[in-house]
Amino acid sequence: MAKTLDDAKDFVQKVIETLGASILSIKTIDDTDSGLTTISVQSSDSRILIGREGESLMALSTLLHRFLETGLKDGEIPLPVTLDINDFQKNHLESLKTKAHMMAERAKFFKSSIELDPMNGYERRVIHTYLEKDKNITTESTGVGKDRRIVVTFIEDKTAI
Repeated sequence: MAKTLDDAKDFVQKVIETLGASILSIKTIDDTDSGLTTISVQSSDSRILIGREGESLMALSTLLHRFLETGLKDGEIPLPVTLDINDFQKNHLESLKTKAHMMAERAKFFKSSIELDPMNGYERRVIHTYLEKDKNITTESTGVGKDRRIVVTFIEDKTAI
């Protein structure tokens, strides 16, 4: 049986309390562009909950997704929910989009390819999605494992391809 948004919110609250961290507020935010709902937590214990470079937040997100996947029947899709703590994820996404825009402009200016630093699959997907609307830019992922990265390439007009 598919879990509800209230189930997801309760799960996040219980996990955070089990870790001994405090919750100042917890709310849900609907994003109509992506179709995702975000469980946004404000806490004074961000060091515990976010971790170095967001590692703890990624682990908490993985736990949330595993919880949402349990008990699903064949063909059921888990609730599309993301977890954000103290707007870390929101700010990180904005910085990724800014970086993608700067690299696309650089590729256009130099009429060449620009290789970005290695990043995880979620970050690469954000950049691919953000740049897919640009008619003079294509993106592709290269490399393997932790060295997987995006190459942003200038082309005259991708509609001609």
